Amino acid sequence: MTRPYLKHLARVLRTVPEGSEPVPAIPDDFPEPDLTSGGVPPKAAYVYHNADGQRAFVVKRSETSKGKQILPVSVWRSPEGKLEWYMKALPGSRPLYRLADVLENPGKTVLISEGEKCADAAASFTSCASVTWSGGCKVISKTDFSPLAGRSVLILPDLDDAGATAADTLVSVLKEVGAGSVRRLDMRGLAERCGYEAEAGFDIADAIALGLDQASFSSLLQDPAVLASAEEVALPTGESTSTQCKRDRIQQEVMDQFGIDADKIEGPFTLSSLGVIKQDVDRRGNPIDIFAGSPCVVLGRTRTDDTGPGWGFLIALRTPLEKWETVSLPARLLAGDGRELREVLAASGAIVPQDRAGRQAQAEFIGYAMHGPIVHVATRPGWHGGSFALAKTHYGHAGPAFVEAIINRQAEVSLEAEGIIQMMIDSLVEEGDDPQVRRVAAQFGMVAAAASIASDMGILPWQSTAGIKAAATCFQAWKKLRGGGGSHEEMKALKNLKAFFELHGRTRFERICGSDDGQAEDVPSRADGFAVRDRCGYFEEREDQGKGPLYYILPEAFRNEVCGDHNTDLVLRIARKHGALHHDKDGRRWQKNKRLPDFPQGKKVYVLEPDQLP
Repeated sequence: MTRPYLKHLARVLRTVPEGSEPVPAIPDDFPEPDLTSGGVPPKAAYVYHNADGQRAFVVKRSETSKGKQILPVSVWRSPEGKLEWYMKALPGSRPLYRLADVLENPGKTVLISEGEKCADAAASFTSCASVTWSGGCKVISKTDFSPLAGRSVLILPDLDDAGATAADTLVSVLKEVGAGSVRRLDMRGLAERCGYEAEAGFDIADAIALGLDQASFSSLLQDPAVLASAEEVALPTGESTSTQCKRDRIQQEVMDQFGIDADKIEGPFTLSSLGVIKQDVDRRGNPIDIFAGSPCVVLGRTRTDDTGPGWGFLIALRTPLEKWETVSLPARLLAGDGRELREVLAASGAIVPQDRAGRQAQAEFIGYAMHGPIVHVATRPGWHGGSFALAKTHYGHAGPAFVEAIINRQAEVSLEAEGIIQMMIDSLVEEGDDPQVRRVAAQFGMVAAAASIASDMGILPWQSTAGIKAAATCFQAWKKLRGGGGSHEEMKALKNLKAFFELHGRTRFERICGSDDGQAEDVPSRADGFAVRDRCGYFEEREDQGKGPLYYILPEAFRNEVCGDHNTDLVLRIARKHGALHHDKDGRRWQKNKRLPDFPQGKKVYVLEPDQLP
C-alpha cells in the first residue's frame, strides 16, 4: 500500500519542539512528507491509516551503505498550532498496516507478517487479509490489534530468533484481544516442502519471489509439516474452540461475581470473551458485528451528591490479568467526542476500539444503563448519613474491626474524638500560627483520637496515650519541615526582605553621617561624597552606638524594589513584628519624616534595621 507522491511536499524535520502534541489523524488537505529530506531517497513509503481511512503516519524505507533503514514519519502540532512532519514515531496506540483489508473482509483469515514489505507481498493471497505492525518485534504492544477480535489469524514469522520472539509476543497479544483462533506457520517447513533454500531471515516475501502463489499457499496450509507449530490459543487444553463456549465462560464470571445475566444486557449488545459486540447493519442492510471494547459490564449509576450534578456510572472491567476491577466514571465523560472516557478506560486496563464505529458503540453500551441501580459514592472515608465508608484499599484487619466496634456507638465515639482533637489543637498550635497549621493539627488530632479509642477497645495493643504521643511527634516534625507556624506568604515575604539586603547590601544606598537615629534637626551629609546608581535610599552606620546600620528607604523604591511581588503592608507588618521597622511613637504611621541630603526640608521614608530580622 505505497502512496504516490504529490507535487506539493512538506519538509520533514528531526527534532520535535517541546510542548508539541502528536496528530494521530492527519487532515486530508495536509501535504505529503518530502521523504528525500536528509539526502537519502526512499526505497518505499508505507502509509498507515486509521479505521476511518485518515492517514495516521508514514514509514520510510531506505537502503544505505549500512543496510536497510526504517524510519517512522508523523505529524505533530506545535504549541503555536502549526503542523509539521517529524522523523518520530507516534506515541500510544497505532493502527495496523493495511487495516482496511481487515475491516472490508470480515470473513477472511488474517495473515500477520513482519514488516510492510512482507505484508504487501502476502496481499497477493487474495483469499486472506494481510497486515503487519510498525516498529519491529520490541514494540508490538504499541499497535492496536483489537480489530482482530474473533478473527482467524495466521502468523507468518521470519526465519530467525527475532521472528520467533515476535511470533510468541503476537500469540500473547492476540489472546488478550480475543482472536477466534491463532496459528503459526513453520517457515522452514514451508521452504523445505517448496524446495527453497531457507537461510536466516527467510520470510514470506522471499517465498513469493521464488514462485509461491495463491494455489500453492492454500494447499500447503493443509500440510502438517508446514503448520507443525499451529495452535489454538484462546482456550485451555481440552476446551472446545467454539465461540459459544468462550462466551459462556465470561458470562458465568459476570453471573458469579456481580449477579448479572449477560444474556439480558440492554440494547443491541452481546458480552463474551471476544468483548462487547454491537449487532448492527451496514449501509446495504447487511448484518455486521462492531467490536465495542474488551469485556465490560455496567453495574449501575453512581451519585456523589444528593442534589444537582454528580451522576456517573459504576462499571466492571476485565483486565489483561484476567481479573475484574470496578471503575467509577463521571457521566460527563460521555459528552463531547469521548476522548477522556477512552483515556480512563485504557488506563484502567480496557481495550479501546480505534475505529469510529467501535468508539461510539463503547460509549453507547455504557450509556444504556440509564436506569440501573443507583450507588451512592463517598468521596472520602467516614460517616455519611447512617453509613460509614471505608477506603477502597486498606491493609490488615484493624480498620474493619474498628468500624464494626463503633458502628453502634457513633454519638459516644464522636464526642470522645472531638475532645481529643480539641486537646491536640490546644496543645500543639501556638499563638500566631497560620490557619493551615491549625487545620493540620486537627487532622493529626483525628488520627490520635482513632488510635486512642481503638486502644481502649482492645483493637490495638497500645496504651491509650501512645497514639496521641505519636501523632503529636509527627505533627511537630511536619511543622519543623514546613519552616514554622507562620503563613507561607509571610515566610516567603520575610525571606525576600532579608534576601534584598543580603544581595544588594549597601550598593543601592548612599551612606550618610551627622544623624542620630533619624532625630537630628541638621541635614546629614553624604559620607562618601558621591551618588549611588539606582538608589533606593540612604543608610548610616551606628557602630559607635553598638547597633546595626539604619536604612532610610524611599517609599516608591520600598514598594517596587524591596517588597518585590509581595504586599507592602504585609512586609511592613513582618518588619514591625521582628523589631526591624522604626515607626512613629504611637505606632499608627509606619513612615518617618527624615532630613536627607537631597531632601533638606524632610522626606517621608521607611526606616529599617535589617539586623533585627531573624
